[in-house]
Amino acid sequence: MSLLKQRIITAVILAAILLSALFTMPFDWFAWASLAVFGYGAYEWSKFAEISKLKYQLLYAVGSVVAGIALYAGFLDFSLWTFTGQLTENNYLIMVLACVWWTISSILVLIYPRGNRVWQHQPVVKAVFGYLTLVPAWLALLTIREYHYLLDKDSGAWLALFVFSIVWSADIGAYFAGKKFGSHKLMPNVSPGKTIEGFLGGMFRCCGPNINCTLE
Repeated sequence: MSLLKQRIITAVILAAILLSALFTMPFDWFAWASLAVFGYGAYEWSKFAEISKLKYQLLYAVGSVVAGIALYAGFLDFSLWTFTGQLTENNYLIMVLACVWWTISSILVLIYPRGNRVWQHQPVVKAVFGYLTLVPAWLALLTIREYHYLLDKDSGAWLALFVFSIVWSADIGAYFAGKKFGSHKLMPNVSPGKTIEGFLGGMFRCCGPNINCTLE
C-alpha cells in the first residue's frame, strides 16, 4: 500500500472519530476524551523534549493532564463562557496569554536556528514549552466546542469543524502543490521537505474560492 493511500485511510478513520466526538458526545464527555488525546500528544512531545525513559515520558503525559484539570477545574471553575455569551474573565486571560506564547513560539520557528541555544538540548525548557503549547490548546478547543452551547448544542461543534476544515484544507493543498510543483525550499533549516510552492498551494486551498476564510 502506498504512503498516500495509508494517509488517506488514516485521515478518513480519524475524521470519522472526530466528527462522532464533536456531534454525539455530551460536552463533559468531549472535554475528558479530548484531554486524553492531548495527554497522548504530551507523551509524543516528551520524546521531542529528549525524555528518554518510558516512565518519565508517561509521567510527563500525566502531568499535562493534571495541569489541564487544575486550570479547568481550579482556575476556571469549569466556566469558559458567561451567560451573556462572553468569555469569562479567567478564560479570556488564559486565551490572551496563550496567543502571546503561540506568537513567541512562531517567531522562534521563523528565526531558527538563531536563538536555539535557549532550548536546544535543554529538556526542561522543551518540556515547559510543551505544557505551554498543549494545555492552552486543549482549553481553546473546549472554548470553541462550548460556544453558544446552552442555545444550540451543535453550534460549537460546527465552529470547531470549521476551524479543523481550514487546517485540513491548507494541509491538503500544501501536500499536493508541493508534490506537483515544489522546487524552492521554504525553511530548509526547520523542515527540509516544505516548499514555497506547497505553502502557496495551502494558502490558496484554504482561502480560495471553495473555502471562506471568515465564518458567515
